[in-house]
Amino acid sequence: MEVQRFFKSIEDLSTDTIYRHCVDVGDPDISMLVVQQEEMGRNSARDAVEAAFDEFDFSFVVCLGIAGSLTANLRLCDVCYSYGIYDVYDNTKAHESKDGVFDIAFSPHYEKCYAPIVAAINFIRTDPNLQDLYAAWQLEREEAAKAKFTGRVIGRAGAFEAIQQPKSKDCKVVCAAVSDSEKYNNKIRTVDRKIFVIGPHGRVQFDC
Repeated sequence: MEVQRFFKSIEDLSTDTIYRHCVDVGDPDISMLVVQQEEMGRNSARDAVEAAFDEFDFSFVVCLGIAGSLTANLRLCDVCYSYGIYDVYDNTKAHESKDGVFDIAFSPHYEKCYAPIVAAINFIRTDPNLQDLYAAWQLEREEAAKAKFTGRVIGRAGAFEAIQQPKSKDCKVVCAAVSDSEKYNNKIRTVDRKIFVIGPHGRVQFDC
């Protein structure tokens, strides 16, 4: 896993079906368990978290993965982190008019993310005392990407683009079906004008 290039494994805690490691985050008072879910989707995400809760006691969960952009302000390899999550999976109604026009009506559920974590990540970008660290991260990631992809890469709408320095952005994320339908994506945008990213994993609920 790519994450283990930056966080050294302290202990292998994998099961027969779930890959997971306790990793070193540079602080002896903090433990981080990295878990790779078996398959994509929110059911697998829920199962992975529930299995971890069965054996460990931890304070919060971070879901890390890829997502699609709903705005031209984000480029390939930019990093988004959510301060709020909309889930439109539940109570969605599909209907068709008398003249055969198909439409979807959402009943979104919204949850805020843990504000201190979001603020801490924001400060890395906005605090003058930390901006050198942010700039170093941008340069390191740009150089790493260009070492793997020497030419232009396929970006938005299938167009080729040059790799640039990534930026990070706090935003609202919507958990919904991934689609290349512009009509569907436009419908998602009506949920909230500040939604930037769409992802398939959903708002994971579990008992703990």
